[in-house]
Amino acid sequence: HIGFVNALFTSKCEGLVAYGGFIGGTLAVYFYLRVKKLDFWSLADCTTPSLVMGLGFTRIGCFLAGAINGLGSLLYYAALKDLPASLGQLLYALYPLFVALFSILDKQPLSRLTILRVSLAVVAVVLLTLNIGSVNIPISAVLMMIGSAALYALHIPINQRVLYEI
Repeated sequence: HIGFVNALFTSKCEGLVAYGGFIGGTLAVYFYLRVKKLDFWSLADCTTPSLVMGLGFTRIGCFLAGAINGLGSLLYYAALKDLPASLGQLLYALYPLFVALFSILDKQPLSRLTILRVSLAVVAVVLLTLNIGSVNIPISAVLMMIGSAALYALHIPINQRVLYEI
């Protein structure tokens, strides 16, 4: 049993995303109800279905966030096979464009500075990815890298929502 307790406190232990908050919250409520001399088990009977459902939704959110991150990584490394690393990183650095797009879809306002930064980045990428001279840049690799940046940008707000809910 000591190995399990040690595993709870190591950073290499996956799969315990929300359980620390669940266990800590349960202990805090238990001690609070004990101080107030209220029955813990009556409250537990009422709240257990909601807690279990919340843990289920949390696990689904964590799974989706991991899947999006994993797919983005696959696209990134597949694109690097055909792109120079410097151009690949420049394309990947377009993720603020997608963060801004997702913010607009979430009805959050963008500042003028954000709009200026994203506009300059897009112009730079368009100029650097045009097939000028003897350099031939495969469009499929460019699209994979941009897709990777979009998935990374989607990963950020999803993780914020998942972590906020935990």
